[in-house]
Amino acid sequence: MSRVDFYLIPQAGAQARLLFACRLLEKAYQQEQPVYVHLENAEKARFFDQLLWTYRDDSFIPHHLIEEKANLNSPIQLGYTPQPATQAEILLNLGGDVPQFHERFKRILEILPPDAETHPARAFYEAQGYTINQHQIR
Repeated sequence: MSRVDFYLIPQAGAQARLLFACRLLEKAYQQEQPVYVHLENAEKARFFDQLLWTYRDDSFIPHHLIEEKANLNSPIQLGYTPQPATQAEILLNLGGDVPQFHERFKRILEILPPDAETHPARAFYEAQGYTINQHQIR
């Protein structure tokens, strides 16, 4: 069964969530851990793609949109389809809902607002019997 990690960030809002996602991906890249990032649609995937290139001047996070058939060996893959072609073992879910394919991954990362105790993703994973690890970010 997958390990689920909730990162509770102090700020609410989409921008804070995406910036924290960049930090997580930078750390995963430095630790040589491939990650698949699931987004809601093509527009949000392209926006996040651009954010990864510009989020910090001194940062480099190699990534690509897998829908563009780029290098499938890239350590960070972005996508939005219901059945992504990825070999990554870590899923960073930036979509609105828990993706149907979540069980394919050994580890699932969710970035949640401060009021995460009532978040639907938490209820879903708990109902499925997943062990939840919670990380309070300051």
